[in-house]
Amino acid sequence: MRARLSAVAVATSLFLAPVSGAQTRDPATADALFREARALMKQGDYASACPKLADSQRLDPAAGTAINLGDCLEKLGKLADALQAHREALDLLQPGDKRIEPLKAQIATIERRAPRLTITLAPGAPSGTTVSRDGVLLGQGALGTALPTNVGPHEVIVTAPGYTERRFAATLAEGEGKTLEVSAGDPLAATTEPSPAHSSRALPAMAPARDDGPPRGATQRTLGWVLMGVGAVGLGVGVFELVQWQAADDRVKEECPVRPDGTYGCGDLDKARADQDAARRDARISNAAFGVGAVAVVGGVVLLLTAPEQKSGALRVRASVATRAVGLSAESAW
Repeated sequence: MRARLSAVAVATSLFLAPVSGAQTRDPATADALFREARALMKQGDYASACPKLADSQRLDPAAGTAINLGDCLEKLGKLADALQAHREALDLLQPGDKRIEPLKAQIATIERRAPRLTITLAPGAPSGTTVSRDGVLLGQGALGTALPTNVGPHEVIVTAPGYTERRFAATLAEGEGKTLEVSAGDPLAATTEPSPAHSSRALPAMAPARDDGPPRGATQRTLGWVLMGVGAVGLGVGVFELVQWQAADDRVKEECPVRPDGTYGCGDLDKARADQDAARRDARISNAAFGVGAVAVVGGVVLLLTAPEQKSGALRVRASVATRAVGLSAESAW
């Protein structure tokens, strides 16, 4: 029969379950696994029985299950695991239980038989070094302590930022004690990204590929000259419309002279209004043409100055606007 927890212990565990996030209990499944595991142990199949006992204990912790699990693990030579299972069973037993004393004696015997492995970290270990034994991460407190282990081979893995992983192997016999000093691997070579020195040496080799491309430079210069031409046309249209506006404005002044009393005397009012509308239209067209022409000229200059294979120099563009004329001049030095 399996020894169960007392009603008080069960109530306490059920009360704490929502808070601690403990796993769901399943006594029926746990009992079925326990019975099957006991039958396998009688047949000597401890390798199949131990996992079933572990699952049964997980689903419904009980002192009897823990004792059987410890006995099963001991048969497999997993003395450290057996020691843990028996200590768990001892904690679950109620005071006065007749199994307490025999269990204490069994624990003392396993403690003498269990091998112990002491893992120490070599001096000068890099910051952030971690050590794991058989897949279990060991804290700083575990290093330098003789820890009970199972009989057989064990693997210790050491990792550190910027260093290669290093693995160590240790095989322990029953009752053996061993100390293993471990350290991080070799520093990792910085090959993932080129250093600034490498980059600076690579740039001159790449420069001809970017700067010596005739198609790209020729195209950019051609576009620059095209924009300069468009700008010149725009400025020309602006000059023409400016002249037209000035002429229309003069006609309005001739047709509507200012009288001594400050009023306008228009001989042909309709013609004067038409000339005035024409002057306004010419003024708008002139302003727009000058704007487009100036932007195109500036864009063309920028393209010509930044085109590949262009010699260093300076290009200055001057524009002047008078009452009846506009001037555009360019100076360059190469």
